[in-house]
Amino acid sequence: MSSKIKIGLLGCGTVGSGLVKILNNHKQVEIAKIFVRNEKRAKQIAKDLALDLAIFTWNIDDVLTDSSISIVVELMGGVDQTKKHLIKALENGKDIVTANKDLLALEGDDLFAAAEKYKRTIMYEAAVAGGIPIITTLKQSLAANKIICLQGILNGTTNYILDVMKKEGKPFAEVLMAAQELGFAEADPTNDIDGHDAAYKVAILASIISGKRVDVNKVYREGISKITKMDINSAQKRGYEIKLLGMIFNNEDKLDARVHPVFVPLDNPLASVGMENNAILVKGDASDTITLIGKGAGSLPTASSVAGDIMILISKESSEPNPLQISNFTEAAELKNIDEVENSFYIRISMHDKLGVLRDLGEALFRHNANVKFIDQYDVHGSEAHADFIIDPIQEKELRAIVKDLEAMDSIKAVESVIRVL
Repeated sequence: MSSKIKIGLLGCGTVGSGLVKILNNHKQVEIAKIFVRNEKRAKQIAKDLALDLAIFTWNIDDVLTDSSISIVVELMGGVDQTKKHLIKALENGKDIVTANKDLLALEGDDLFAAAEKYKRTIMYEAAVAGGIPIITTLKQSLAANKIICLQGILNGTTNYILDVMKKEGKPFAEVLMAAQELGFAEADPTNDIDGHDAAYKVAILASIISGKRVDVNKVYREGISKITKMDINSAQKRGYEIKLLGMIFNNEDKLDARVHPVFVPLDNPLASVGMENNAILVKGDASDTITLIGKGAGSLPTASSVAGDIMILISKESSEPNPLQISNFTEAAELKNIDEVENSFYIRISMHDKLGVLRDLGEALFRHNANVKFIDQYDVHGSEAHADFIIDPIQEKELRAIVKDLEAMDSIKAVESVIRVL
């Protein structure tokens, strides 16, 4: 290549700093400008990364409208204002690389429409699973396949919390607080623990898999805040691990896309993925099942995915967008309502230890055609006891009816836990 490709960075935090370190080893790329909030911030970053202060700017238009810049890399986060900035960059002939999953899941339609209008490309490998190349795998390596299903640990924070709860036997609230102190969880952890982060990623992946627009607000979402030590102990006793999974099933007319905790069998590769790592199982009609495991976040792993997108853009043979990277889907996907979905379920109840309680329980399950794999009564103290059981797949609406019936029974004190089983 006769001349260097100039790029502009919007933001230079954890991932941006990692990207600078990686690109220092690639002679065909030049970082022409870096946008940061203010001069004080610029001076600190320039010092930390041994960069020339002259390439920094706190006027974003210096990046968006510079005719010498070919690629704008967005690493600053945000949604509404960031969308406006990136559309302006597209208008000015820039290709985009972004790690912004929130933006893509919520406003991707407008962005990709603008990219198509201005004949530019948007790359977003780092938006899902950090250093794991799942976007490229789906769009290129598995392009000849119909993807039948995808199941993945897509959020490192929740995986870390669940793993520590298991290893140290501590309650959710205590582990969350420790994770915040260590920097594994944000000060406001809602996005992670309530499943929003994973749902954004599922929406992005589901769009690629289905070739249609997926409304993230229609992706069923359930977080981990209700998971207890007792749930984790019960899972281990039965040969399972509890994981928060993003799940996409693409083998029926309606797309099934959801995020929720799951009992994962120990012989499933996802069960052994610990701490803050991510993992994804993808099953294609030709490829069968492949497994990708790696760091879902972090400076260098995520920056590696960003740098990979930059290299793909540099290698384009013409100014036309790479058709494998276009994601401007015109048709909306029809998603299954969660009521229609079938799952196996783990259920734990507390009950009065008296004659006939198990008979009453069995009759309630029978009324809803729920087949019980096992039932185990334990922790009997005086007139109280616990029982847990797993039932074969039934529709979610039937499960809710079962729970309602159980909660109305005099012999049942409470339905303490309901978790889906893989």
